[in-house]
Amino acid sequence: MIIVKLLFILFSLIICWTAYQPRTSDEFTPSLTDSIAFTDEVFFQSTQLGLDVWPALHSSNVIELHNQDLLVSWFAGTREGHTDVGLYTQRFTHDTQTWDAPFLVTNRQRTSVDLNRYIKKVGNAVITEIQDNHLMMIYVSVSVGGWATSQLNVMHSYDNGFSWNQAQRIVTTPFFNISTLVRAHPILNQQNEIWLPAYYELAQTSSQIIKLDTDNNIHFIQGIKSPNEALAPVLVIQDNHNIQVLQRPKPAGNIQVAQINLNNSGIKVNDFQNPVFTNPNASIDVISITQNLWLMAYNPLDLKRQALGLAISVDQGKTWMHKKWVEKRVTKPKSKKIEYSYPSLKMKKNGDIALSYTHNRKSIYLVEFNLAWLLSEDAS
Repeated sequence: MIIVKLLFILFSLIICWTAYQPRTSDEFTPSLTDSIAFTDEVFFQSTQLGLDVWPALHSSNVIELHNQDLLVSWFAGTREGHTDVGLYTQRFTHDTQTWDAPFLVTNRQRTSVDLNRYIKKVGNAVITEIQDNHLMMIYVSVSVGGWATSQLNVMHSYDNGFSWNQAQRIVTTPFFNISTLVRAHPILNQQNEIWLPAYYELAQTSSQIIKLDTDNNIHFIQGIKSPNEALAPVLVIQDNHNIQVLQRPKPAGNIQVAQINLNNSGIKVNDFQNPVFTNPNASIDVISITQNLWLMAYNPLDLKRQALGLAISVDQGKTWMHKKWVEKRVTKPKSKKIEYSYPSLKMKKNGDIALSYTHNRKSIYLVEFNLAWLLSEDAS
């Protein structure tokens, strides 16, 4: 009982820490892809990464670099949470049209040396390109307990991800600095400062936005209060002063959506609304193809993680319509794990879309397709 009371007090203090309404003059640049000349020729291809290299892989992210290379990241090891798990990247070089071998960025041993503290395990990571050649990776580590007691760390690369500097801690809570996780891509404002979607799971699950600069200094942490527990928020730029946040429900339920308005008087999080899709407590991702046309990768409630679908919105996320199944398995074999989960979307400079996701926890799939395939009326 005493432990429960202490956890409640700690959670209340965290809520107070994140409830501050910061003043900000941040502006964002909406999607510039309206100028892309989309083709009518259908394009779709898939690549399997990491198969038969590790027993388990999960939680991928995909980004496109300024030179049009693709960089896919994930964690891999004996199983999620095992002490041998490492964070890896694999690069598709645009100039040669070839894949490099997987590259170990860090693991618990290196993180422990970098931070000069005991690290039990590492987990989710997100990579973003700050500017040409400069990448930033923010990832989760745990010293004691499970993911609910996790901490965030940051590493930088100044050579397009071929090498990474020493990890540093990000202090996100005033007491013990625990219970902060990441999953979705950050977004950048016009000053190249990072707005990082994050969440915590200690005592109660809730989302937040962390604004930090490229020197790892936190400018503010904005809590996102929602009517029900939610996690793994995704941020989408609507216009210069408005962001939409979409959250995975916990437990299963409707995907939660709210608009965040930025002005000189502070940050206003408008009331949450529910779009048409229910969700089995599984990670989603959303990107803007054009300023009004958005794309969501999601798992349906009825099939759970046995299916991975794509939906579009033509009104900046107000309404959604299912378009395609990337994966769909109606029946589940008793002797085989079926899971298509944790999607990561990226709009490429040529107008194509890249999607990475977990494939049965045995590999990472990267699929690439264009708008013509997405909007075609085939049976997939």
